[in-house]
Amino acid sequence: MLHQSKRNAPGRSWLLLASIVWSLLGAFFLAHAQTITNLQQLTQALQLQPRVARNIQLEATVCAASRPEVGVLILRDYSGVELLELGNLGQKFQAGETVRIQGYYSLLRRRELGIELSANPVVDNDGIHMRRTWGGEAILKAGLNPIRVEWFNHLREFQLDVMYSISNAPFQSMEASNLTHAVVAASGETNFSGGLQAEVFEGYWEALPDFNLMLPVKVGVATNFDLGIRTHDEMVGIRYTGFFNAPCDGQYLFRTRSDDGSILFFGQAELPVTRVGSTNVPLPASGFFGESMRSLSERRWLTISGRVGFVSQKGRGLEFELRSDHDVLLIQVADAAGLDPLRLHNALVKVTGVARGFLTLGQ
Repeated sequence: MLHQSKRNAPGRSWLLLASIVWSLLGAFFLAHAQTITNLQQLTQALQLQPRVARNIQLEATVCAASRPEVGVLILRDYSGVELLELGNLGQKFQAGETVRIQGYYSLLRRRELGIELSANPVVDNDGIHMRRTWGGEAILKAGLNPIRVEWFNHLREFQLDVMYSISNAPFQSMEASNLTHAVVAASGETNFSGGLQAEVFEGYWEALPDFNLMLPVKVGVATNFDLGIRTHDEMVGIRYTGFFNAPCDGQYLFRTRSDDGSILFFGQAELPVTRVGSTNVPLPASGFFGESMRSLSERRWLTISGRVGFVSQKGRGLEFELRSDHDVLLIQVADAAGLDPLRLHNALVKVTGVARGFLTLGQ
């Protein structure tokens, strides 16, 4: 009887086997998600790979903070210092405040400036790849549930489809009737309107970037996850935000089929950052050009002076060369509000921030 069942329904058997393997893998990774308790562990977790999942339980002092919407904090604790990209903070933090960051099975991504932290996405279909379908699940309540989908295309073909299923029902596309976004009136009253807020970005990426550090080239409302709002076919990314109107309570399955990468969040994508006290503002050490560092994973909170060379705007920030005689350092500023690139050129400045090592020709 068992032999006959396998012969008559091979697809069902393979589906069951795939589900079992998926569950076992999920349980394995959850069981082996280490807890990050200090900044040195956070830095070292991403030395060998660009993204990992970890539990986060950090407490550190703010050295510097960007505007809330940029979402960057430079933190220091007993183990070291690191620049964290945390998404929209929703509140302004000051140097000297002690903060706590907590998250279960959070996503850590190595970035050009530092490390990005976020909640674990429901669907993680990131990277450069051909059309690929990836899935995940979430338990939702009936009614409006915050949703965020990010997508990018590197070169050539592009695609994005977002689908869902309730329990074991067939998958269906997210229709415009299930998607809304918040609109705040001049009076401060919040209303809901059909469609999703869409921000379009341009750049050359091999994985989804941190859109919070970038300036959108186009902003509008998309009826659903329609790529028609894009400005180009290649080297383009879109962030959709709004609400999914779940028809009932239950366990939902989600899929994205994309070329290239896509990622889907439900609920709050940002990890909670809470104040727990205050202390003295961490004083930076004095740095100098050509200073050696013990390893590429070392970070230092320091101040260094020099003359500004080439300056370019980079999203919400700046990138410039800091010169001293024949030595040059690359300086990256996450939030350049109030800085005029034209006035910076050839100016003598003092820079305070996180210093990282790089390999010279002599290693």
